[in-house]
Amino acid sequence: MKTPTTTFSLLATLGIALMTTSAAHALDATMTRIKKTGTIVMGHRDAAVPFSYVDAGVVKGYSIDLCTAVADTVRRDLGLKDLRIKWVAVDAKTRFSAVRSGKIDIECGVTTNTLGRQKEVDFSPMIFVDGANILVKNESSIKSVLDLSGKSVAVAGGTTTENALKVGFERRKIDGRVVVVRDHVDGIAALMAGKVDAYAADQSVLIGLALATGGGNALRMPAEQFTYEPYGLMFRRGQVDFRVSVTRALAQTYRSPQLPELFSRWFSALGGKPSPLLETMFILNGLAD
Repeated sequence: MKTPTTTFSLLATLGIALMTTSAAHALDATMTRIKKTGTIVMGHRDAAVPFSYVDAGVVKGYSIDLCTAVADTVRRDLGLKDLRIKWVAVDAKTRFSAVRSGKIDIECGVTTNTLGRQKEVDFSPMIFVDGANILVKNESSIKSVLDLSGKSVAVAGGTTTENALKVGFERRKIDGRVVVVRDHVDGIAALMAGKVDAYAADQSVLIGLALATGGGNALRMPAEQFTYEPYGLMFRRGQVDFRVSVTRALAQTYRSPQLPELFSRWFSALGGKPSPLLETMFILNGLAD
């Protein structure tokens, strides 16, 4: 027969278990704030065509469309009728502090997922796989990165391309001069004005920039890429519920019959169809609910 003390002990243990279970299912900080304010704050880039840029005051791009899908999934997961998106501009240098500080909930741009960066921030599943290359003028004698000895090449500061370029020069004994610029627009402007001999960035970004600035016929790009760049959407570490919503949104997008139209909309300059590597990426990350 159970004594009152035993019964009380069992009830106390059950109460503690229930409180522990409730605490374990409490929303993370990001989802809690979004639910309370009815607003999700997303970081965007000004000139990372075709991923994230501003056109006539409107934020556009491939990464922007994916983040819009994230916002819709977060709204549904939180059971909200409406969810407002607040866009905040970030650049190559401020994007990391904006995520870490909570100024933005997620960064929608062209950020490469690296092990070093994972110490400070978290990433979604891959949204694109790219590689760095250079743009040069048509009349230039430069045919690859190996031809940059004695030449100057601009690169946006705070990017993985900047470090890869400097390390590559050192390893290959290339006596080239790296000129750090504020962003892609400044880099292309410097190239077009003849202030540098080349501009280095991720290949898909270079194509978009050349077309957007009217330099498509005056510029060319060597066939050789010199880095591997897996892009992801960036957000704060430890946001378990938010991460699930982000992953769900991307998985549903990758399985959607609308994916080919989405890709073609932003990458017509690349032929409008994903490469075999990208197709594999979509398949592997199209997880079931």
